[in-house]
Amino acid sequence: MGSGVEGARSGFAPGWRGWFLLVAVSGALCLSPVPAAAAMIDEINVTVIPTTYVYDYNGGNPIGQLTIERTSGVELVITRAGVAQESLFDTYFKFTTTLSSDDSDPNTGQAIGIFTGGEITIRDGSATGDLLFRADIVRLELTENMSSEIFLLAGHGTFTDGEVHGDLAEFATSGLIGDVTWKLTPGSEINSFAESFTGDSNVSLLPEPVTMSLLAMGGMVMLIRRKRGRGV
Repeated sequence: MGSGVEGARSGFAPGWRGWFLLVAVSGALCLSPVPAAAAMIDEINVTVIPTTYVYDYNGGNPIGQLTIERTSGVELVITRAGVAQESLFDTYFKFTTTLSSDDSDPNTGQAIGIFTGGEITIRDGSATGDLLFRADIVRLELTENMSSEIFLLAGHGTFTDGEVHGDLAEFATSGLIGDVTWKLTPGSEINSFAESFTGDSNVSLLPEPVTMSLLAMGGMVMLIRRKRGRGV
């Protein structure tokens, strides 16, 4: 009987230890933070970037050109997994687009502009550094904040057909231009986009929601397949 008990124990112990090890490893994986490099980038932010808007008739054809650019030393704040943040401290950032429609309200004096075309470029170090991100601007709408006494323009838009490299390789190539906050130079109150002005801008770039949703759905499908494979 002793040998039978020992046999039963010897037959049971490896399986029990195996399950215990599996649970322990699974728990450790769940509790361990996901490495930043493995997570998709949720958001890219830049702040206090010199901004110019130049309105010119250009031989009878009015053109409004918006340029948000700092040639070096830009701090690029990257958000991953909704919480983790990291910074790239020496980058070049340029955002340029053209006025498509001046929808400013002449009755209230509120400036409203629709911009299309142009591109966003981020490089490592300087304007001649390695390309980290480039995308076409589809549309941008900027509206003057009438309740502000410091002359703010704020808006949102979209970008697409981008390419990503290096430290920004996990960012989407299409998405939203959100939280464009443009603080005009003091004393530069405006009534429309038929005039030139300067200031400083903060810009946020976010991945396309549809892209992120598809990634999440893909993860769910894989989980379901695993459960089916286990007979759950």
